[in-house]
Amino acid sequence: MNDDIIETYLPGYTQADEATRHTLWDEASADTLYQINAEIQLRRGKGADKLSMCEWGREEPEMGLYADLLSYDIAYWHQQQHAVDSQHSLVEPEQNPQGLRVMPTTPHDYLSLYRGDWIRLFYLGQFTYGNLYCVTHFILEEVEERIEQWLETHYPYQVTMTVEQGSLANDNRSRLSNDNPMHQQHYLDVKRYLQDHYAQFQHQLTSKLNKEPVATYLIERKDDDGHPMVDFICHNDTTLRLVRPLSFVKDMTRYQKNADALTPYIDELERTCLQWIDEQNWS
Repeated sequence: MNDDIIETYLPGYTQADEATRHTLWDEASADTLYQINAEIQLRRGKGADKLSMCEWGREEPEMGLYADLLSYDIAYWHQQQHAVDSQHSLVEPEQNPQGLRVMPTTPHDYLSLYRGDWIRLFYLGQFTYGNLYCVTHFILEEVEERIEQWLETHYPYQVTMTVEQGSLANDNRSRLSNDNPMHQQHYLDVKRYLQDHYAQFQHQLTSKLNKEPVATYLIERKDDDGHPMVDFICHNDTTLRLVRPLSFVKDMTRYQKNADALTPYIDELERTCLQWIDEQNWS
């Protein structure tokens, strides 16, 4: 479908076999791939910003078919619930006067599934790689990163692998060694604590955030190759309802607040986790 665009940047692509195509793609520079993706996005994306969802499993149906981000996410949430429990009824969306799909009712047990999902769009005139979050998942991700850094400082350990030659040809055996098994155990205990309490933290944060005013946050940065990336973050369900895929950037910037406002939420949850660690009396 996009072979004509790829051929412009990777001559010979359309006539090449599959293995050669992979080689051409792998050997292309990051700037070339960026230009290819930008041109494909002009063709693929929808709405004022040529927006599309690129997260695996979310590509279909297209975001642009839905009136708002909440409707799009609720429809996906129903699919995921049905995949886990076949007794869960799939709910068909309604249509608004513009012919866009709407999920007018928010299920009582719905929790947003926007976890930094990959999107692509044109932002401020530039093709941009984006991550779409609800605030709850953004906070949880930030706290996990902070705790990871804390563990690396306070309980460092190193796992090394050595390969031993066996008595027979090609009978090599690998052996793992750990310079501090106790630190590794503490690390695993903390990771297990975070995993076991993830749902609890998610429910508590979502309940609190849904009572707060509408807000969005945009965090601009560059990827490793210098190309634009943006984290697009919605504060709560009401915010998701107000952001429309077909006018995504306009709506996100309309309700934009300073991302520093999220720091107190992150700090508070980090303190909760560090308090649990302190209560373990590890020395």
